[in-house]
This record gives sequence, structure tokens and C-alpha cells, in this order.
Amino acid sequence: MMLPVICLLPLSSACAADASSAFWGDHTAVTVGIAARNSPRYTGSSQRQNSVLPIVQIQRGALYVDSTRGIGWQWQSPAGFYLDHSIGYDPGRADKNNNWRPGANRLRGMGSINGAVTTTLIAGYQFAPWLAAEVSGEFALSERERGNQYRAGLKSTVWQSVSTDDTVSLSADALFGDSRFTNIYYGVTEQQHARSGLSAYHTGRGVYGYALGINWGHQFTAHWATNVSLSSLWLNNNVAKSPVVEKRSNTEANVAVLYSF
Repeated sequence: MMLPVICLLPLSSACAADASSAFWGDHTAVTVGIAARNSPRYTGSSQRQNSVLPIVQIQRGALYVDSTRGIGWQWQSPAGFYLDHSIGYDPGRADKNNNWRPGANRLRGMGSINGAVTTTLIAGYQFAPWLAAEVSGEFALSERERGNQYRAGLKSTVWQSVSTDDTVSLSADALFGDSRFTNIYYGVTEQQHARSGLSAYHTGRGVYGYALGINWGHQFTAHWATNVSLSSLWLNNNVAKSPVVEKRSNTEANVAVLYSF
């Protein structure tokens, strides 16, 4: 489980295929790039790490392949309602320092949380070109003991330059998890307590955090662009009291260079 990453799409999946567009589309848009990230080693960790991530996004009509979201389709009605459905992968969490997935040596003895194939469904409504509300659910298709998480929030384009070369957007979300999800990431069983030395802890389902994000995109040319994002996750009391959590405020910064064709 990770904080939100760079969003290459306009406001709240607003680039979803219009109802008047063919489902398969008549043009394939490709974006590739590289992003530098500074983030906690895992959600709740006080240790930080730097990483470099490849970015690939391919879209044709309503269909897309995205290195961060997976494979999916999206649709938007003329009335402003939109849907997005994807199949992706949650890398889980290691119990040692890891450059490719969340994890830290502090968790030794906790055991790894296996990665899981997930399906995510987003439903939203765009009130105006600058404001949208949406809810989403992320469900485990494999490793079902990982549980499911949900999100409800608002997204807004707060500023766009006259030339549309620069766009600044904000997001605010409440994050929910079922008891399996909150306990696999924040709970400590008696067996884990015996192996790791962390105090046993059990929590229930409900709101586990609140997230805020800001994103700035700049278009240099028709092909080249940059994207800078900053996100912050505040863990709710039910999980913040877990011995797994060292710091309840988690921030992440991303800077990306993108090429589209």
C-alpha cells in the first residue's frame, strides 16, 4: 500500500472517453517518462527513501494501459457521470529495506505482506470543468486475506494558464479499509509480536486516513511536459496507535519528465 503517485490524467479521470467517441477510438496516445520519488519506506514509517520509477501510459478510446494503475477502461457521459475500471497490482510490504516495494528493517519478524492482483472501480460526477467528486473501491482478486480499501473525495483544477501550458489541481480524500485490510497493514498478531518484539495490536474497519494532494503540470511543447506532485496522508487514530506506525503524517513528492506521441 502506497501513497498516491503522479497523475498523468486530467481532473478525476475526466479524460475518460466521451459517450460520442468510439469505444476503440481512432488514435493511440502514448506517454513515456521517468519520475523521481521521495517517500516513506512504508506508510507510517519515519524513514524515507529515494527511488526512480518508469512511467508508461497508452490510451486508445476508452481503453488504457498504465504503469501505475494497470489495465482498464473509462467512460464519461455527457451529463458528467464517469466510470473507471482497472486491474492492477498492489506490491504489498516487505519486512526489510526494499528499493522496489514498501518495507523497512524495523519490521523484521512481521513477515512480508504478499503482493496482490487488484481490481479498482471508480465512480464520479463532474459538477464543473474544475470540480469533481468520486468514490472508489480497490478489491483483492488474489491474496484475499489482504482485504479491500475504499476512497471518497473531491478533485479540483484550481488554476490553468491562459495558454493551458500550466495546470494546478488539488485533491482531498477520506480512506477506508475493511478489518482485513487495516489489520494486515497495521495489526500485530501474537505470533508477529513474538517474532518482532512489537506489541500485539488489533484494529477494526473504518476510516484509516485522510489524504491531500497538489499536482502541477507544465507543457513545454506538444510532446514534452513535466509533472510535480506532493501528497500527504494523515493516519487516523485507529491505525496511528499501531506499533507499526512511527509517524502518522506521511508525505510523498514526485517529479516526472514526460514525452507524449
